[in-house]
Amino acid sequence: MRAFFGSMTGRVFLTLMLGILAAAALAQWMAVRERQSAIEAYRDFHAVERAEQLITTADVVPRDSRTAFRKVANRLTVRLEPFDSALPTSGEVTPFMRQLAARIGPDFQLQHIAQRPGQCDDVPRFRQPVPLAPTRWSGICESLNVRMRDGQLLRLQVLPPRQLPTPETDYTSTIALFLLTIALLAYLVARMSTRPLNQLAQAAKDLGND
Repeated sequence: MRAFFGSMTGRVFLTLMLGILAAAALAQWMAVRERQSAIEAYRDFHAVERAEQLITTADVVPRDSRTAFRKVANRLTVRLEPFDSALPTSGEVTPFMRQLAARIGPDFQLQHIAQRPGQCDDVPRFRQPVPLAPTRWSGICESLNVRMRDGQLLRLQVLPPRQLPTPETDYTSTIALFLLTIALLAYLVARMSTRPLNQLAQAAKDLGND
């Protein structure tokens, strides 16, 4: 084995293997990052739609009936609730806040709360992460004050998902098959590319012996 890796064929084989593995790792990283970004963008879009539905529906519900409405509606990760203590606000306008404001119109006033919800610090992890993929959720997690058209002030919270989906694909066999195929291909290419040089070296050795 040491003689093989010390030979020209072995060095060409190692160079091809490392180059192909580096390119494959980069392609895999870019693919899973793009996939994760698409999933988070879809959920963020859904959060904007859900927040719009909560606010506009609560607006048409009589004020004394909103408590019953919120008990039914606040079962997901987008929640609209009253609050007793005010939290410091900031002048920041997040992308979520900008999209929501464009949907609900100027009749509702939004204020960004500087303090993030406590659930943002307990973001769930993927139980079976995809190789080279992020292991934690990084989508929207923030709070807003929403002043309804009748003057009532409510707090809108967008929280991370309670549990992240578990990939059903087992990548162990796929990665093993990929590595085996790449190793065989690299070995064949290394033998083909070094055979003329080995023949030339052998011919020069034979000529020297003569």
